[in-house]
Amino acid sequence: VYPDAIEYTSKTQDLRGLAFAGGCFFGPLIIVMGVAFSTWILSDDLSTFWDILFFGFSTLFCIAMILIGIGMFIFALRLDFFHLSDQPIIFDRKHRRVYRLFNEMPPSLWGLFQPWPIHACVYEWDWVDAEHDMESVITGATATSNHFLMFAVRKSADDPTIIDSFQVSNAMSLNEALTDAMWEHIRRFMQANGPHLPTPDEPLAKQTAPLNWWQSLGATGTFGPGYWARWVTQPGIMLLMHLAGPVTVPMFLLWGTGNWLSYKTEIRVDWPDEVKEAVGASI
Repeated sequence: VYPDAIEYTSKTQDLRGLAFAGGCFFGPLIIVMGVAFSTWILSDDLSTFWDILFFGFSTLFCIAMILIGIGMFIFALRLDFFHLSDQPIIFDRKHRRVYRLFNEMPPSLWGLFQPWPIHACVYEWDWVDAEHDMESVITGATATSNHFLMFAVRKSADDPTIIDSFQVSNAMSLNEALTDAMWEHIRRFMQANGPHLPTPDEPLAKQTAPLNWWQSLGATGTFGPGYWARWVTQPGIMLLMHLAGPVTVPMFLLWGTGNWLSYKTEIRVDWPDEVKEAVGASI
């Protein structure tokens, strides 16, 4: 928090390394499935035209699966490693502006192997419109909804052309009620001299880096520092995690390792001097 501004972080300590863990699990899984399927089709007898046609399409499908698995794994590495330490957003009510620091991901497969440019943007608050977006994900057995607090940036007060957009927080941290509550907190702060924090005892995001791999393990999962305290505060969740140990233990080990490596490889970038002069020192 600043005298007349609030800053939202995009990288909380506990979510670091999650992309790496997911990529290490799903990427190789898809690759193995592609290889296994290719082994199966190679055993077929190519005696008819339809056999040859099926073999050709199946081969392309297997190659696509292997490439998707490799791409997913590389993308997960790029999201967590050699990445900005944070991509924050500042709401400055004194100057009625929004400041944003972020990585630009090139919209192509080759972008995975290219540098991701770093941008610092400033938007006029009066040219920014808030949206509560919802994404429905439906499978054969379940239906879930992801909620996003999105901001659309107009070109000017008289030109409604959308030139940029950004979101605060992510779908893993928000639900329907919390999305509206977060917007109301930002709106009151910017337009009605509202409080810096929603409640006086609201905890701030942890900005300190874990000192070692063991602390990263405690920040992300069941094990690590605070293990016995979690048995006292969350006995049901801890019991469930241990019963599902064959799945949860490897996952949390990957997550904790990715968390630790993300801090070791992060790129630290500070706000431009113009932004620091505008918002002042943190309080």
